[in-house]
Parts: sequence; structure tokens; C-alpha cells
Amino acid sequence: IDYGDNGAARQSLAIAAWEVATDFENHVESLKCVTNIPTIVLHGRDDNLIPVESGRELAKTIPGAILVEYDGGHCFGANSQVESENIKTIVEYLSQH
Repeated sequence: IDYGDNGAARQSLAIAAWEVATDFENHVESLKCVTNIPTIVLHGRDDNLIPVESGRELAKTIPGAILVEYDGGHCFGANSQVESENIKTIVEYLSQH
């Protein structure tokens, strides 16, 4: 979802930050202190920017997190059906917490 036409700029910054984070294991390890925050990791199976394996690893690392892999690429807002399904999943998950 591109709020205010700034999505591409924000995404470029996120990708640059991801590339700078060369010590992924230490960054992921620091997430283990997040224990009381409901966390859902959404990741497109066809993401060509960040491999789905990274989403899987992230979800495994955060205590209590769940992973939802959706049909699509990097932006689930690009397909209205995928967007609707993901929003429904998010609302259902948050309503349980």
C-alpha cells in the first residue's frame, strides 16, 4: 500500500538498511527480547526482493510469532484479493490478543 506516494522511497530505504545489516544472526538474536508483543509475519512466496526463507527465519526467531505466507510478491497491497485476505488474517490474529 503506497500512502502518500512515498512507498517506493520507504522501500528503497528498507532495502538499503537490510543490505547494510551484514550480521543477520545478531540482528535476529536481538529480536528474542520481544516476548509480549503479538507478532504476525506476512511474506509473499514470490517476493523477489527479500526471500521467503528470511520471513520464515524471522517468524521462528520471535517468540510466539506466526508466519503467513501469501500468494504474491513483495507488496500484498498490489492485489486486492491478497490484500483482503491478509487484512482479514491480521484482524483475526489481533482480535485474539
